[in-house]
Amino acid sequence: MTSSILEIRDFSSAVQFLDALSPRVRPWYPHPDNWVFRGQRDATWKLLPSASRAEAWKPFGRVVGGLPPARHMNDARLQLELAAVWRFCRNADREGLLIPGFDHTWVDFPDLEQKFNDLGDVFSGKQFFPRAEWRPLFGMAQHYGIPTRLLDWSERALVAAYFAASGASVAGAGSGQQVAVWALDQSRLSSIASSEEQVIVVRAPLATNPNLRAQRGLFTLHGMRLQADKTDVDIPLNDVIGILAGKAKTSHASPQPFMYLYRLPAEKAPLLLQLLDQEGTSAASIYPGYTGVVDALRENHGVINYRDDPTESW
Repeated sequence: MTSSILEIRDFSSAVQFLDALSPRVRPWYPHPDNWVFRGQRDATWKLLPSASRAEAWKPFGRVVGGLPPARHMNDARLQLELAAVWRFCRNADREGLLIPGFDHTWVDFPDLEQKFNDLGDVFSGKQFFPRAEWRPLFGMAQHYGIPTRLLDWSERALVAAYFAASGASVAGAGSGQQVAVWALDQSRLSSIASSEEQVIVVRAPLATNPNLRAQRGLFTLHGMRLQADKTDVDIPLNDVIGILAGKAKTSHASPQPFMYLYRLPAEKAPLLLQLLDQEGTSAASIYPGYTGVVDALRENHGVINYRDDPTESW
């Protein structure tokens, strides 16, 4: 399926799927740096950040108790998000870990607490947040498992393919299920931005985050929401881009879509992991350290050789 916004391509072969993600082929070539990629183990999942998914908050059910009530925040999830990020900052600082945006004035916990409470007032009633100076902090928290409004991406397509394949291998493939790699042309985002509705790229410092550095990770942030029966409903990123591109009437300025969705049967995930390992992308490279090395061995244990699979072409 092709539109001026999104093109969907289906593959039956893990080899062909991986070949299509090479930076040496179109549509990525000759400007592979324009593109960012996201892997998902289920192609039916929407492009929603973790803060928009109720299951992501289950391990953090009581974390909101660590933040004083923000009198002017109407969004309960915003309060949860701010509480979780605040606790992340406080506990990381207590352990002597560097946090983006911290300086010597931030070491006083009551002062830090007040800053976050004031931040709630700043964000009150806003749909697009956090503000610019806080985004690297939220990015670091997101990468280490705190639910935020940031959506994870990578500058490397093979990293996205790894996350799609490893997730499907762990969860098990259901009948007819597909893994997915999304691709987004980040260079064109500014052409559809408005003063209130945007999709922006957020980067967190790599020096203090070896996993993020290894994964060439970054994030997108989008702030559009709809009202449904007086309840805020989050819109998936791909739908947001479609709406904004339509308003800006720039979607026809380029024959190339803003986004691509590449899909592969989930039963091919183990073979895809093996191919990725041969390309140098595995748990060992994604998660630097001894644990990643062992996880890489587990991933490839007992995987059949793709040359023995009659459905593969190579």
